[in-house]
Amino acid sequence: EQTTAASPEALWAAWMDVARWKEWDRGLREAQALQPLALGATGSIIDRSGNRAAFRVTEYVEGERYAFETSLPAGKLRVRRI
Repeated sequence: EQTTAASPEALWAAWMDVARWKEWDRGLREAQALQPLALGATGSIIDRSGNRAAFRVTEYVEGERYAFETSLPAGKLRVRRI
């Protein structure tokens, strides 16, 4: 969990710009969405170790929150941004 002084609109804009996730998510080297983020949207991430994984948006409320899931060797990772 992290807190910020950014406005909700600025935070939402940063979350929607998948290509720039690596600028503030220290665990990522790259991120790419295949379509604009919305429920069911897909993309891929590459972590700092070079591991690539596909992701799918599993929860989406415009301007408020979203979540995505990606598979890992030992399970699934769910990231929820609210």
